[in-house]
Amino acid sequence: MAKRIQLHQWVRQAERWGRRKPIRVKRSTLENIYDSINRAVFGSALRRPRIILAHTQEYWGEIEVGARGNQYGPRQTFCIRFAREFPNMKMVINTVAHEMVHQWEWERNSNITHGQAFYAWNERLANRGLRL
Repeated sequence: MAKRIQLHQWVRQAERWGRRKPIRVKRSTLENIYDSINRAVFGSALRRPRIILAHTQEYWGEIEVGARGNQYGPRQTFCIRFAREFPNMKMVINTVAHEMVHQWEWERNSNITHGQAFYAWNERLANRGLRL
């Protein structure tokens, strides 16, 4: 089992690294950051979706919602795609938090926006050293 790192430890590490070097992330690192944010900010209310690393420079993170069906009926699919490379660790953490707010929006309202419900998370994230 991977070591559970608390959110404040991720934020402190990112601040120490600063903006000095780009970082290539692993899926396990993104999963660990996701779990830390989920515990600290969302009270473990979100179910970790499939995390996919993408070879892209078009976005840092992206939610993908879909539907699949089988003999038991339709079922919703949900994943978060992340770029493999980021300018720094702080950007990695903030991007994970950003996509998690979109996930929360989708699970509660079946809607993903950059509207009022999205920005309502600004203060809660800022109290933990994160930015939308």
